[in-house]
Amino acid sequence: MVKNKEKTLNRVITGRENFTFLVETKKYFSRELV
Repeated sequence: MVKNKEKTLNRVITGRENFTFLVETKKYFSRELV
């Protein structure tokens, strides 16, 4: 059970990092286009 909890936590953290990466990429591209 503990291992499953850790896996879920890791997935949440990775999702958050991916979201931040997407936001940063969006910012970068909108700055390049303007």
